[in-house]
Amino acid sequence: MTTPVGHPLVDAYLRDLELLLDGVDPGERAEVLAGVHEHLEVSLASGGWPSASTPSASCSCSSS
Repeated sequence: MTTPVGHPLVDAYLRDLELLLDGVDPGERAEVLAGVHEHLEVSLASGGWPSASTPSASCSCSSS
């Protein structure tokens, strides 16, 4: 299981993502989780995420 980054919304997101990736090739799963975890840590460090008191706030991420 991925180590939480210490933000309630992010920790919940990572738990949900891990559950959704259950059954995916272990190497691919590990790569996806590591990439997402790294992205979230960088975003949190730069103050790019809403506070836990704003659960309806959405990410400004764009899909590709």
